[in-house]
Amino acid sequence: MFRDYGASRRLPIDLRRALRLLAIFSTVVALVAGGLFGGALRPAPLAAGAGVWSKMGLGQSQITAIAADPTNPSIIFSGTGGQGVFRSTDSGATWNQVNGGLANLFVNDILISPADPTVVLVATGRGPQVGEPTAGIYRSANRGDSWTSRLNGFVRDLDSSAQNSQIIYAAGATPVSRSTNGGLDWTQAPPDTSIFQNVDMRAIAVSPSDSSTVLVGGATEGGVGSVFRTRDGGLTWTRVVDPTIPGIASIAFSPSDPQQVFFSNSLGIWRSRDAGVTWRLVAGRPGALDLLPDRSSPNIIYAGAAGEGVLQSTNGGDDFQGYGAGLGNLMVRALSSDRTTPQTIWAGTDDGVWAFTYPAPGAQLSDLAGQVCRSAQRIRSDVFRHLRIRRRRARIRGQEGGRGARDARFGRALPHRRSDTDARRRRRELHRGTEEKHPRPHRADRVSRAAGLLEPALTR
Repeated sequence: MFRDYGASRRLPIDLRRALRLLAIFSTVVALVAGGLFGGALRPAPLAAGAGVWSKMGLGQSQITAIAADPTNPSIIFSGTGGQGVFRSTDSGATWNQVNGGLANLFVNDILISPADPTVVLVATGRGPQVGEPTAGIYRSANRGDSWTSRLNGFVRDLDSSAQNSQIIYAAGATPVSRSTNGGLDWTQAPPDTSIFQNVDMRAIAVSPSDSSTVLVGGATEGGVGSVFRTRDGGLTWTRVVDPTIPGIASIAFSPSDPQQVFFSNSLGIWRSRDAGVTWRLVAGRPGALDLLPDRSSPNIIYAGAAGEGVLQSTNGGDDFQGYGAGLGNLMVRALSSDRTTPQTIWAGTDDGVWAFTYPAPGAQLSDLAGQVCRSAQRIRSDVFRHLRIRRRRARIRGQEGGRGARDARFGRALPHRRSDTDARRRRRELHRGTEEKHPRPHRADRVSRAAGLLEPALTR
């Protein structure tokens, strides 16, 4: 049974104002969580799974290269080992082959111009010793609708300058080739390749702060690896890693820290913190086929590994852990990322394309608002339930005729009515006496008291 404690008392003006503000705040929270502001706090629907790897098509295809459009994250290119190039314009929901003019369907790398995303280059060929006349670099000026051959000979890797997108380097059968007009024309860099000592180049990376600083790595026919460095755009080269390690699979500069650069081979992942002058092995994770440093943090780097899926380091490469759940194929040959927020990581595997999207920060805020709204609704429900009980008791007291009975809702006196029996009168007097002796409410009645305090703000 609930008791009435001071329902007829007027609340102080400051307290009433505070309660009105509390009611307004609760209403705003409910509106936000309900999405009446156009869903601003809700993440937009994503094709790629948020917080989990999702398969994005091209199943049973070996994806050897992948690239996301830097200006339109809905456009993704995937290169395959024998099927040419596929393009998606709806964030990976559907794919179409775009091989018009592409004479070699073994794609090793894809490069989208950051300055003009309609320009796309692909590196093709099955190997430096195969001798395919169709292998080389193909260029498209219409986002892959058609391709033209720009350089003959096997090419394994491509990279462009972050300062000048017209400067592009290629690594392959001709150890290093260089273009200064966006891939239209190519020259050998350097003209004398004797410095490379028959090393077949497999990976190349351009410093994000200096287009003349380039690293290139590969392996001899016997599998011995080397890394070379130039600071003058390829005119002269210096060997920075002695030929005592296995062949190089991938090289990548950190976009946010040009002094930090990584390469991988069968021993693990190596790191340099002086732009490639000196190196040390930092993670013994063999089988890293592709490296993808994060664009915003030098401490975050991803690795696509053979048999281990996608690995992530959050401490600059000191150690790597498996990244995300649900990746259905662990042979990851290529990685890419878009430039949206939240960011999506794309992985090319031996079973098609997979994608992982970071959970949107807005989703966490929306979930919090939803929890607050649900709690507020429960409190309001309890308050109004007890208000109904109080009003019902007030009507009963009024019918019993107790002097001084008050309307629990408006705080005004109810008309006096004579009691039907003396027993009811004595019961009311006894109840009033108990209240005077024990003014502190029982713990079970505190919600009822809160209802009386909140009532003026909620009913005005």
